[in-house]
Amino acid sequence: MNNKDTSQWSDVYSFSTGMQSPVLIEPNNNDKGVPLNSRFSWNMVSSATNYNVQVASDLLFKNIIVDKHLNNNTYEIQLPENNKSYFWRVRAYHSGDTSSWSDTWSFTTELPIPVLEYPSNNEMNADTSGKFLWNDCGKNLGYNIVLSKDSIFTDIVSNFFIIPNNLDYEALDYNREYYWKVRCISENDTGNWSEIFKFETRLSRPVLISPADRQIITTNKLLLIWNNVPGSTIYNIDVGYDRDFLNIYQKEQNFTGTSLILNNIPKGTELFWRVSANNDKKSSQWSEIRSFKVMYNDTLIPKPILLSPDDNAIEIDTSGLLIWHSVTNIGEYNIELSHNYSFSSPIIHETVTADTMFIYNNLDFETKYYWRVRAVKSDTLSDWSDIWSFTTKQAITVEEEKSKMQNIMVNDGILRINSKGIDFKDISIYNLSGQRMQLDAKTEFNEDETIINISNFPDGVYFLHFNVTSRLIQNINSSSSFVIIKFE
Repeated sequence: MNNKDTSQWSDVYSFSTGMQSPVLIEPNNNDKGVPLNSRFSWNMVSSATNYNVQVASDLLFKNIIVDKHLNNNTYEIQLPENNKSYFWRVRAYHSGDTSSWSDTWSFTTELPIPVLEYPSNNEMNADTSGKFLWNDCGKNLGYNIVLSKDSIFTDIVSNFFIIPNNLDYEALDYNREYYWKVRCISENDTGNWSEIFKFETRLSRPVLISPADRQIITTNKLLLIWNNVPGSTIYNIDVGYDRDFLNIYQKEQNFTGTSLILNNIPKGTELFWRVSANNDKKSSQWSEIRSFKVMYNDTLIPKPILLSPDDNAIEIDTSGLLIWHSVTNIGEYNIELSHNYSFSSPIIHETVTADTMFIYNNLDFETKYYWRVRAVKSDTLSDWSDIWSFTTKQAITVEEEKSKMQNIMVNDGILRINSKGIDFKDISIYNLSGQRMQLDAKTEFNEDETIINISNFPDGVYFLHFNVTSRLIQNINSSSSFVIIKFE
């Protein structure tokens, strides 16, 4: 057209705008902890009749795991893998047009939920020490395990963050309910808790009270006593001829008391015993194993006579020798050392073979001790010796110890003892096992010094025992003991 004329209209052309791309709704972009079974949704697009939704494990959609055509704007998808990053997009279309792809969003699926294995659910006899076990949930994952005394986890016993799929536990209470659960953790996410498992620990093992282990019994009748175990209603008792209880002397099951009488035990019999606790649902482990031996007293065997330390002696070393006179035709002795005159709980109860001395070690300083010995012949015992006592010395300083040791020197396999003013009546050396060492025939007893060749002795700690008579005070006998440390 111009200011004088206007043309006719051109031909009429038609066109349409492109279809709008969908807008994604859920899962949100960069979401974490997305469940494997998830609902995907996006907005409706005007004029669209269908939608194409894709999910891939890579941003370029080369590895597509879902490619679905739908006539609505939601879709339930079962994703294949926990703790995995995925990408998704949607486009709309109808018979004549297709939109561009939506923005690409990413998300990460939830961490796996651990499957608990041990202690199993409702376990009634779990040990108080053991190992929690659950399945391995995959690489680069740690675990949070919580143990509680109640099912709502308010009374927490332990709460650990660890990497392996197991955890050692120890010192749980006996006969108690516990609850435990586990969840996975990663650098960027925390998983859901596992199922809660409940377990109960076993009953505590019985504590044997009497007789003491390795006790010598001097009658053919004996009362076995053990403690009452909380939660227990019955006990099983094994009495056997061997520590493995392959040969049973007496067996009691479903026993309701805490003591058992053994009658008519043959003389010379050594027996072993143990006890377990039970109720209708639980049991304990076996108690410790103790032994005893039946040996009758015989007044025809003389009781031993104690020799050293003297009765009521004081300032006695905390390590040294207990010595007694031998009894004719006796090669074995029982020796006891106790804090009290009654010997109700002896701290030493040992058997000595082929010797009349016993080495004790590491007694307490400034403490009174009582000791006694009896002879053993086959299956028969003498009466106990008279009871003697001694009191250990005060703790000494390093300087005092050095001063004491100046009288004894070991050098190049030669033991030198300052014996000025002393006549040795007898001298013996013992190792820690109580074995009397053979002295060299070349031992020299000089006026001021006694020289003993110990070059053939192995490295170790030795006790030197001697009886002496002082030249200054005639007819006074004494005995002492020293520790010798020999280094080659």
